[in-house]
Amino acid sequence: MFALTPCRRIAISQSKCTKRRIKCDRSIPSCRKCTIRGFQCPGYNDFQLKWTHGRSSRGPKSKALRNHDQPQSAASKHERDSSITESRLEDDCQLTGRSQPGSISSIEDPATDRCLVDGYTWTTLSDTLLIHFSCHVAPRLTWVDRPDHPWRTVISPLASQNNCLRLSVLSLAAAHLAVTSPTGSTSDNVQVLSRRLRDSSVHILNRKIGLELAGYSSATENPLHNLMEIMATALVLCYGEMMIPNSTDWGIHLYACRTLIRRSIWSTQPEKHSPRKHSDAIDFVVKEVADIEVFRNMGAFASDQIFIANTLHPETAIDGYFKTFMGVFREITSEERRRQHLRRIGQRIPTIDMAVWLTKASDAYTRAYYDTAWLSAIHEDDSRRYMEATIRAVYHAVCIYSHQALASDSGNRAQIERSVSLLELEIEFLTTGSAHMFSHDIFVPLFILGTECRGNQMKQDQIEWQFRKLLSSTGIWCNSTALQFLGGFWAASGLQYVNWIQYARENEQHNGPFLVF
Repeated sequence: MFALTPCRRIAISQSKCTKRRIKCDRSIPSCRKCTIRGFQCPGYNDFQLKWTHGRSSRGPKSKALRNHDQPQSAASKHERDSSITESRLEDDCQLTGRSQPGSISSIEDPATDRCLVDGYTWTTLSDTLLIHFSCHVAPRLTWVDRPDHPWRTVISPLASQNNCLRLSVLSLAAAHLAVTSPTGSTSDNVQVLSRRLRDSSVHILNRKIGLELAGYSSATENPLHNLMEIMATALVLCYGEMMIPNSTDWGIHLYACRTLIRRSIWSTQPEKHSPRKHSDAIDFVVKEVADIEVFRNMGAFASDQIFIANTLHPETAIDGYFKTFMGVFREITSEERRRQHLRRIGQRIPTIDMAVWLTKASDAYTRAYYDTAWLSAIHEDDSRRYMEATIRAVYHAVCIYSHQALASDSGNRAQIERSVSLLELEIEFLTTGSAHMFSHDIFVPLFILGTECRGNQMKQDQIEWQFRKLLSSTGIWCNSTALQFLGGFWAASGLQYVNWIQYARENEQHNGPFLVF
């Protein structure tokens, strides 16, 4: 009953209690004081009834009133109750302007009306999941959370207006709640709820995508608004699958986002160099897709795995966005794939200057500190220390990854070993104790550290324990595929593969896709 809307009018004493001078206790379905006295009580409603013919409790008609209050036969009681009910309904219809219902069963009574209760229960459940999304899920989907992040200022308002997107957001929140809650019946029920919400959203999304790809739009529909809803829903569903253990269906929704971006957002004609008019929501989705692909393409080596950022026209839409670590990871991966292509077709591979890439990493390190300076003003000392340690950890991970991907076989091993030692210290600090607001940022540095633990069983056990701890606390279970990959890499012969990149490329078909996010 606490879920009932606050706009309901407050009930007052029912007319029989007032007439009998009994203080109505407003209990349901009838006043207890009337019941104790053996009186028939029709219950109360939210307004006083106007009786056509009033009666006085004193004077010559008092005897008739007393006789009226005496116990009656079952038939007469039924007739009297029916007349009272009809009188109440007629007055109700006159006051509210509604047509009179056919029977008393059509009255909205929370004690008997399942549809009414289900409606308010669904509203309460939706509000709870939306709060969980804002407080616990959105912070895990961004590098550094802040109150004005687009997940709250762009996607959440859009979800309140679009049923398809709203269902996907609720599904994502339920999926995260299920994997971060203690195992039990409650967690199982939330998982079932998440699947139902996801299926409902996918059903609507499939129909909308079909209409969008067919170029259909009615005169009353806004094509840009429809596209915005489709792309945002596909992105949220992609993140929802990332929360589900052993699921790789995130790739399906990511592919949908890529297709819509290339087909609908940017012109495919060479002579057109400007995007069509779009919105903040679409810009945000494009950047999120580009982010996911940075991590996805680190372990994807098929020839068709192309960064969406490389296909956008113009690229200025994300210019300046990849100047931090995300941009360096993307550039390293792109350069490694380019050099591998030259090697495969037998062309000469140019010499690479690793100092240039270390400078890129240093610039990203400085930019990251600059971009997070606002944390000093709004967060406590522990949060600042975690943030600084996270930035240092990602910096060392970038340095190690650049040498693994680009340096020659006789590359500067001393530089890697130094970065590995420093990265171990940062990871130990960041994974000690309970989860914090930057726990989800540790997966990529932890994965890179794990690729340097071949032959060291003690370090491998430590990496696996830290991985599983982060999976349970953050709920980002797509990273379990990265842990499985590390297990296979550790078990492989160290002499057969130069590093994890060679192992991943040669065993991609056997191992399947993995994502470290």
